[in-house]
Amino acid sequence: KSAELGCPEGQVSYGYCFSKGIVVQQSYETARKWYMRAAEQGSAFGEENLGLYCLNGYGVEPSEEKAMEHMLCAAERGSETAMRWAARRYEEGKVVNRDLKEAARLYRRASEKGDAEAMLALAMLYLRESDLPDASLRAAEWMKKAAVWGQPQAMYNLALLYTRGEGVTRSDEDAVFWFLRAAEQGIAQAKSAVGLCFYNGKGVERDDGRAAFFFREAADQGDAQGQYLFSKCFKEGRGVPQNDDVAAELCLNAATSGCAQAQLEIAIRYAEGRGVPKSSEQAAEWYRRAAEQGIAEAQTLLGCAYLLGDGVEADPEQAVKWFMKAAMQGERDAEYSLAMCYEDGVSVKASLDEAIKWYKKAAAQGHAMAIKALKRLGVN
Repeated sequence: KSAELGCPEGQVSYGYCFSKGIVVQQSYETARKWYMRAAEQGSAFGEENLGLYCLNGYGVEPSEEKAMEHMLCAAERGSETAMRWAARRYEEGKVVNRDLKEAARLYRRASEKGDAEAMLALAMLYLRESDLPDASLRAAEWMKKAAVWGQPQAMYNLALLYTRGEGVTRSDEDAVFWFLRAAEQGIAQAKSAVGLCFYNGKGVERDDGRAAFFFREAADQGDAQGQYLFSKCFKEGRGVPQNDDVAAELCLNAATSGCAQAQLEIAIRYAEGRGVPKSSEQAAEWYRRAAEQGIAEAQTLLGCAYLLGDGVEADPEQAVKWFMKAAMQGERDAEYSLAMCYEDGVSVKASLDEAIKWYKKAAAQGHAMAIKALKRLGVN
């Protein structure tokens, strides 16, 4: 009755009933009619629903352009959802030309109305677009507001900002506080992170039991980092009884889920036959996966596998390639291996100068064999 009497709120509600088939026969066309009547009276929610109908093709031909028109109108009338939707389009350059300032303006308007999702989106915009004025400070400011308003992902992100001192004063204690808050809201990554804080005694007193508890929680949610860290607990007997077989199983799960550190660990296990059947082929494969994710130690060990033909067909060129990648990250064993390749001309043009350069880099990190090599070459 309120809809028929011209009440915009009633018209939107009546339209929703037709949209979902609540009490009445489901009909997108009839729902759209009531949304239009509400919009004609200045209803932001009427415009917003018309935008969604245009976007999804409910009762009309799908059109992102018309959806944007309705959403911009709804945003001007005060709809936080429409503000966020339109802001995302300006940020991504979809339907409209990319305009970060307009995206920030719309996110800010929604944020000032108490929309925590918009606060998070605005903070992430500042994090991604570092050339915006005072980007890191603004990112931290809005991330904290979103976290205080109870947005779980913002809590986790704010904790990361505190660990890095990005836009805020670096504080391990504040990081732990927000990791805990995010963990309580079910963020698996936060459970792994706060577990690591307890594991290392960083920002909080070391507590192996609580570390294992949070790692288990994260692992149960399928978090690869949590699975790997929980495997370390079993490997070292911290917070749980020592059990290397369980550790190997968890480590393999984490590696399969894409955790780079777990991929390196399981590769070493296959190389040594520890907790898994010994297999140089499996070791080389997992070295490769970790190496491709940028793990310097894995790159070095993969280089050694190619140099020696251990688990893969010998390929000195590939060996040098992976030694170089690891050496560029400062991995001292790779620096030493690369120096030997230059000294002996293995897949590179022999160069004593290059060899000495890399021996020196490894020696500077205390590599005993590199120090001996320099002495052999008469280099101080």
